[in-house]
Amino acid sequence: MGTSVRYAQALAGLARERGLSKAVLSQVLAFSAVLSETGVSLATLSPGERERLIDHLLPDDGTSLTRAFLHVLAKDGAIEMLPDIARALADIVEGKHRQIRVTSAVPLSAREKRHVLAKVRALVGTDKGIQYTVDPAVLGGVVIAVGDSEWDFSVRGAIARMRDEVTHEY
Repeated sequence: MGTSVRYAQALAGLARERGLSKAVLSQVLAFSAVLSETGVSLATLSPGERERLIDHLLPDDGTSLTRAFLHVLAKDGAIEMLPDIARALADIVEGKHRQIRVTSAVPLSAREKRHVLAKVRALVGTDKGIQYTVDPAVLGGVVIAVGDSEWDFSVRGAIARMRDEVTHEY
């Protein structure tokens, strides 16, 4: 999963919690279009200039969430990814790529499926279209995938993350 998708997922989750999904999407798309039309590269500006330009270009009706998100992108040096983030956000908010795959090491019980459904609703806002698959290589837990996005709650994933941590520390 790419960085732009992770930014989009984070923003989509916050917007969904506040009931602002469509408004935030509209504002991000509009801001991205303005940047594209003007040819302004925020990466070449100083941090203070970036903040002022974002505040100037974002419509007055822009939500504080959209404004804060754009400032975070500018601060992180990720503002140039905005077109990719906007496309990923549109896919998430508009429900594209909604085939939801849940992979587990063994078939899930009815109780486990209810727990997974709650987790899926929290992550992507719906539990429609879930396809359950079994893959013993998961070892335990589940992997939830929606389009290009994946959340790995499996034993295999935990082992891989521990291995990466140990490898990077030494």
